[in-house]
Amino acid sequence: GKHKIKKSKMGNAETRPEVADHINKLKLETIDIDDDEYFNALFDFPRTEDDVYDLFTQMDVKVLKEKRPHNLTILIWKIIQCLRRFAYTPLLINPTNNSRATNCIIIMTRMMPILLDNSNGDDFARHVFWLNEKPPMTPKNVESGTDGPESSSLENISKSETANGAGVPYAAQLVDALFKMLFYPGFTVYPHSGSVTTVDFYDFDPSFCWYAGAMVKKLDSPEAISDMFWARYHIKKCLVACFSGDLLVNPKNVVQSFNPWIWLATSRYTKNVTTLFWSLINAVCRYEPDSSMLPYMSYMTSHEEYDRFTDLAAHLLCLLMDFKLPPTEVISECLQNSVIHQKAAVSIRYFKLEMESILHKSNDEENEEEEKKAEEDDNQDGTGSDEGIGSTIVYSNKFTEVISEIRSKTDCLHIYDSLTNILQNLVDCNNTYLPGSMKQIECHKEILYILWCLVHKSEAFMFNLQYHGNPLKLFKPLIYLMLDSYDDPSKISVFYFTSFVFLHLSSEREFCVSLNEPYENDLPVDLPLFNGTYGDLVFIAFHKIIIGNEEKIHTVLNGLLTILANISPYMMSITLVAAVKMVSMFEYFIARKWLLSKEDSYVPALHLLEVFVYMIHYQYAGSTNLVYAILRRKSLFEQLRSFSVEAAPISANSALNSGQDKEEESKEIVQSRYWVPTNEWVESWKSQLKLESVQRLIHNLFPRVEAHCVKNDIDDEEPILAFLKRTTMVGLLPLPPQIVIRKFHYGIETQNWFIGYLWRLVFLKNQKSGLFDNEAIKLFTVSIVRADPSE
Repeated sequence: GKHKIKKSKMGNAETRPEVADHINKLKLETIDIDDDEYFNALFDFPRTEDDVYDLFTQMDVKVLKEKRPHNLTILIWKIIQCLRRFAYTPLLINPTNNSRATNCIIIMTRMMPILLDNSNGDDFARHVFWLNEKPPMTPKNVESGTDGPESSSLENISKSETANGAGVPYAAQLVDALFKMLFYPGFTVYPHSGSVTTVDFYDFDPSFCWYAGAMVKKLDSPEAISDMFWARYHIKKCLVACFSGDLLVNPKNVVQSFNPWIWLATSRYTKNVTTLFWSLINAVCRYEPDSSMLPYMSYMTSHEEYDRFTDLAAHLLCLLMDFKLPPTEVISECLQNSVIHQKAAVSIRYFKLEMESILHKSNDEENEEEEKKAEEDDNQDGTGSDEGIGSTIVYSNKFTEVISEIRSKTDCLHIYDSLTNILQNLVDCNNTYLPGSMKQIECHKEILYILWCLVHKSEAFMFNLQYHGNPLKLFKPLIYLMLDSYDDPSKISVFYFTSFVFLHLSSEREFCVSLNEPYENDLPVDLPLFNGTYGDLVFIAFHKIIIGNEEKIHTVLNGLLTILANISPYMMSITLVAAVKMVSMFEYFIARKWLLSKEDSYVPALHLLEVFVYMIHYQYAGSTNLVYAILRRKSLFEQLRSFSVEAAPISANSALNSGQDKEEESKEIVQSRYWVPTNEWVESWKSQLKLESVQRLIHNLFPRVEAHCVKNDIDDEEPILAFLKRTTMVGLLPLPPQIVIRKFHYGIETQNWFIGYLWRLVFLKNQKSGLFDNEAIKLFTVSIVRADPSE
């Protein structure tokens, strides 16, 4: 449950000038790598995250990177040395050393987003973190003496590493230290009596998990104290900062780029992966939105630190779970680029072998042989071998593996119920008698992203959700978010994301069947009143979302209609309100103006016809309202059957070619730029229309209904509907079509969008602390609106 977390201790105000002096020294003087007194003072001052961010600004880091790369490199390597020494030496655990390690982590977090920026072409991060060498000199490096005695000691710094750290890329050393420190007794978890004092394992150890919950029924140790919570927080934030290179990539190329930091953290060489996964998932699942029975009390009892911890755990979990490798050729190019320097041969060999494990061999014995061969090559010429680079991807995201290995029904339902209970806050806080009397959670996007990763990466989780859980617990906040966001430009990304989730769920039979449950009118949505099922709610809600907004949502329009087609074979009934909405939507999409607007404009009509045909063939007894709506508008189907291009419409196409004085070449260019509808084009898609079933329905039923109305002098719909319920179409319709369920699949553009969406969530939640450099971000556009001081 929720508990109070004390704020991290404030730094002494008297030490702030001293810290500022040390930072200024970094910018103004050449620092000796052996000046331990200076670095001890810099790392030992007690301070908070806000103190570091105030005293060590983004501009300070940029200045160091540009004009004092030697000093910045030494600072980075000294921090990594300090963290590794701390992580591998249990005897160092004490309040002073704990504080020093925390300060180092905060400083590294502050610097990392700037260090990863390669917009000026200095390739700083690759040289310092992956090749273990100082960055090359540039015209902007105005410091002197960087190639003097200090440089030689800088190049040899890796030789002084402890705990077999020599030769390993500093990036790997940093990630390794951070992952170890996440479960370090006395720092982030309680010491265990009778257990090992250092944590260095690859298998799952529930005794070191942060919280009870899934996979961990009860903690053996007491609840963590405040300092442990903050230590975990700073480590997680540092990892997120290390992964943030994606923010600096063009959105069209992000899938084609390689993020070695996340790859390293998700590879088979990283420790504590399983323990971290269950710690993070339980950290999110234990979040409890304020649900006081007293109005407005939730605003008085909320804890900002508690929300920050949950957000950060969710961000790190999503980044690790959803990482995918780029195409093989990208990895090969990265591998080739990493072996161009011979100065860091051992470091290169490590990185090269790690990369080749992705591209080539997966067997441990083969990897050992490759390492021995590379060592022999290193002894001969100082470089690793370039042989053995294959094309078969054998890398597997270890966090994805953990998800796929989830089997326990109890664990799956615990996670599902916990996360959907959090999402239920969205419905509850907007369904109160007094407007705004309950505070709405702000982590719902992150919660939904975690659920997305689970439902499409774990078959067991999806199975238990459908057969043992209540799918409607996820459906309700999902449809609410769709209706809340489709018409709001600031929330359109949420609408897209919920559409993708719904599309994936609609491909699962049991989820679709669950929509036959009676709708309880328990959602705060502005829709026509009806007495039906949640399936009816989908039909009515999608009509409201689509009609009149097709240009705003054109990216996911076909996806929404695919959802309707996916669920329709399983809808055991449909209300008259929903049936009329569906036929009205069909009328909209077969209008001449729409069909002649673009080349693929016929696709919505295909999907809606599929909905009608499925319900007529598979759910006729419960679809009399739909049959009635079709009979009333039977002319629409004849209109579509006889549709043709009688004359080219007056449009930009013809207007651009109307000038008599234009040259023939110019006309050809214009013709090639614009699409012109033709009768051949019409015939190409009319052959795909499933009109036969509807035409036979109309042909056989309409005369009977008409005769019944004349005979009984009927002018009301109720007797007609009663008559239709007594009819049958057995033997009159063609053979039922095979049910085709279309599933969600990742395309390049979709993957780009998902990466951008996730990093937008991370970016927005870190705006207050100023973690990222707004001006350097390329993945999406950052607009800064400054408040009017007069207001």
